[in-house]
Amino acid sequence: MVLAKELHFGRAADRLHLAQPGLSQQIKVFEKECAVKLFERNSHGVTLTEAGRVLLEEGESILGQVERTLARVRASGDGRAGTLRIVLTRSVAFGLPDTVVNEFSQRYPGVQVTRDVAWTTRNVDMLRAGDVDAAFVRLPLPGKSDIEILTLGETEAVVACPADHPLAAKHRIERSDLIGETLISWPRTQAPGYFDEMQKEIFGGEPPNSIIWEPDPEHVMAAVDRNRGVAVVDSERASKLRSDGVVIRRFAPPIPRFGFGVAWHPKREEPVLAAFLQVCRELRSSPGNH
Repeated sequence: MVLAKELHFGRAADRLHLAQPGLSQQIKVFEKECAVKLFERNSHGVTLTEAGRVLLEEGESILGQVERTLARVRASGDGRAGTLRIVLTRSVAFGLPDTVVNEFSQRYPGVQVTRDVAWTTRNVDMLRAGDVDAAFVRLPLPGKSDIEILTLGETEAVVACPADHPLAAKHRIERSDLIGETLISWPRTQAPGYFDEMQKEIFGGEPPNSIIWEPDPEHVMAAVDRNRGVAVVDSERASKLRSDGVVIRRFAPPIPRFGFGVAWHPKREEPVLAAFLQVCRELRSSPGNH
């Protein structure tokens, strides 16, 4: 392409930082590969053959496509392009996880991010099946030997009770206040480690006498609104789902807090995932995230 534009071996060799004999030899090899003569050489210089003029016209777009392809390849190799599949966990679908995903999308606009929302057990299953690249989970996470986990922060547990319930009159809830109360809860199978730690932290050796099971936080809060019992829920989730008929009360110290993090399969850590995990590491250390 350079020789076709310069039509002079000396000037073309200078632009290409080649010796003129080396350039002449490369052109001969290229003409042999093309099986056609591209240049006419004479005492007056170099001219293009008809085949050479066709290659000049086509070559511009070919080289442009090569450069664009290489740019995409390099962007994919350093995490600036590609696809990232994420699944959030319902109890912390907003807050820090949402901040992390939005920050990553702003930093890497060339990456297509897809989001889903489920629960910890389902998220881990999706991760192991290769359906997602990263999964937000509640901690602790039993049986995690085949996946990596980065702890991101904690959420505070609060009590949601009907507005006319005796606990609504209290400023702070003691653990002992929940003895004998009907508890409304999501199923343990959704996050066994998190469920067991919450039960131990709040109820100790005295589990609730009666539990009403609901499939998710939305149904839990709706059941509280219908005066079916009280619930221990994450403060942020409770504030978003609270209706006028539900009162949220904090626990008396020590405040119960429970962890969450992001999990991934170490054998599938591609550049895009590595870039996402770096954003997670940066934001988890920011003040106020815990």
